[in-house]
Amino acid sequence: MDRRQSSRQPVEEVVILTSLTFAPEAQAPTPCPARIVERSAFGLKIETFAPIAPSTLVRLDLADSLLLGEVAWCARVNDQYQIGLKIEESLQHVGDLSRLVASLLGSDAQRPLHQSEPVEAR
Repeated sequence: MDRRQSSRQPVEEVVILTSLTFAPEAQAPTPCPARIVERSAFGLKIETFAPIAPSTLVRLDLADSLLLGEVAWCARVNDQYQIGLKIEESLQHVGDLSRLVASLLGSDAQRPLHQSEPVEAR
């Protein structure tokens, strides 16, 4: 019996996956390519070449969106890993937001939003 709260739709979308939970001895998180293969109202199933432990917090960078979620499960399937993500937060239209930040901070801030440095309070 399927206990899912919502149906899943197949999808094909390449994304950048970054683990936000890392060991103290590790360097900065390393983004890696992943592929969304299913989408539901509350989560995603993605495929990647590296396993990610359940409860790991992750960031997904899509074309014009940023998703934050938690790994619910991870299973090896052939030469890849399928990962179930519970989406916690979603930020849409990050390109528009980057342009707004750039216009507020001046032409020096033309970098993508996720690469900008923190702005000090005045």
